[in-house]
Amino acid sequence: FGYNPSVGFQIGGKVSAERTFGNPDNTNSSLLGFIAAYTSKGIINLQAIHNVFTKDNKMNWQGNWQLTFTEITDYGIGPGKSYPDSADKLKFSYFRFYEKAYVNIGPHLFAGGGLNINFRNKIKDFNESSTYNTAHQTYSVENGFDPLRYSANGIIAAIQYNTRENPVQSYGGIYADLDLQFNQKWLGSTKNSVQVVYDFRKYIGLSKRNPATVLAFWQRSSFKFGGDLPYLALPNTGDDAYARSGRGYTVGRFKGPSYFYLESEYRFPITRNKLFSGVCFVNTQ
Repeated sequence: FGYNPSVGFQIGGKVSAERTFGNPDNTNSSLLGFIAAYTSKGIINLQAIHNVFTKDNKMNWQGNWQLTFTEITDYGIGPGKSYPDSADKLKFSYFRFYEKAYVNIGPHLFAGGGLNINFRNKIKDFNESSTYNTAHQTYSVENGFDPLRYSANGIIAAIQYNTRENPVQSYGGIYADLDLQFNQKWLGSTKNSVQVVYDFRKYIGLSKRNPATVLAFWQRSSFKFGGDLPYLALPNTGDDAYARSGRGYTVGRFKGPSYFYLESEYRFPITRNKLFSGVCFVNTQ
């Protein structure tokens, strides 16, 4: 059970598993997650996420498979509109298949590639009328997209550097990932485009006696270098795999052809057994 301003009240289930498929001294922990949820806004979300390291870290598989019938409040491109009551309501179905495979090419260094398939259809723009054009409608028409359906499907070339010891709760190390994505019509993409996406995270342990006290930094950005992206495929708040970016804002609050995100946080245990912990954070986008 839960509540989130982006989705309303929700009920559902989540299963998470962590396992090491090799010697823990030279094999990173792997994560598997499955989510099924229904919300008071009529949103249905089915999602499977994995980040798997094979024995001796010879390969790393990262994936996010998702089928969602969702609704968002849209504030336009950039800073957007100033008042919530002037925002636009959009409803659509969304299918995503995101899968990358890496091969170890050096100490903590991986190279690989994959696919990012994104279909959005049955898009309903509630505020669109003969006297008012929403940002979604205006952008779609001006850039040659059907406002009712479109896709952004691409191949990915990627490189990763990873020294963190645990993907769930890291006490130190670095995670850096750089993706070059080519959205192509022959893959079913509505238009061709080129994006560069990078994700950088740094963890600094502040206490040897209590290693759960950590200062963490996260910098994530996406830049368009050619072509056109569909409106709802523009990089935006909360579009990472776990929808964690932009805490304090609804999903999609800020968006644009290029997007910059920076977050810093201080993590600390509250109880001795660490059942309860706390975090203070600040972000900008």
